[in-house]
Amino acid sequence: MRTPLKILLAAVAILLVFVGPPLLLGTRVYPVAVVQGDSMYPVLLNGELVVFRAINTQDIPNGTIVVAVEGGSPVNSLSYLVRPIIIHEVYARVVNQYGRVYYQTKGVNNPYPDPFLVPSYNVLGTPVLEVPYAGFIILFFSSPEGLVFLIGVLTVYYVESYENTQRKEKTARLRFLIPFVFLNHEKKLSDKALLRLTQLAEHCGEFAAYGEPAAQWLSANLRKKWGYRITKCERHGDDAAEFYGEGVPTLRVCVKDAEDALTKALEGSLKAVSAPR
Repeated sequence: MRTPLKILLAAVAILLVFVGPPLLLGTRVYPVAVVQGDSMYPVLLNGELVVFRAINTQDIPNGTIVVAVEGGSPVNSLSYLVRPIIIHEVYARVVNQYGRVYYQTKGVNNPYPDPFLVPSYNVLGTPVLEVPYAGFIILFFSSPEGLVFLIGVLTVYYVESYENTQRKEKTARLRFLIPFVFLNHEKKLSDKALLRLTQLAEHCGEFAAYGEPAAQWLSANLRKKWGYRITKCERHGDDAAEFYGEGVPTLRVCVKDAEDALTKALEGSLKAVSAPR
């Protein structure tokens, strides 16, 4: 599967996860909330994750459980994330002199109604599904301790990922040198050429910037899977190191190239790379 297709599928999956539920349930915000406290016990339990759907906010019957945002200003996707959420049942419907609808709410486990009115435009919906204990995870990560824990986990993951990448790149550099070490052992490649190739592998990114083809190939394929073999150079008739792999362009470096043209190119690059800045 090609990388652009993978990216497209990942983007579609993310879009479905974040946009799909609000569209299916008709809500203005992402349709999940967490029950906090025991005010709705035994109907809803502390820590439950509630999935809600849209509801006609102008005429909600008494006894209907609603998910709403506290405060007088209208709710939006941003305020939904930072303002307190209440999950209580409707106790009474109130209409003021201007025709605006408000609701008196009450927790089923509370002796008295809530000491405030909820504007109809702050009602997000009514629960359709409860997932026990799942809300504790959200509550934990929204707390200072949870945020510290999350940052710590992400930091460790980043460091380990970086170290793994460094190890893979180091292994790739060494693997690149194996066929040349073999040719040197067989007395077909000089020590000087092997030293130059070692420097190329170690600093391939810098040499690639100066247009050295082998360095450009290695720099571009450090994290990819490829193999190597000893073959014959059709142009010069001597031995050559060939690198190949699926989705990787084939690179062939013969002994003559390593001794002559490659060495000269590296000598020029080395002067530029090692020059004081």
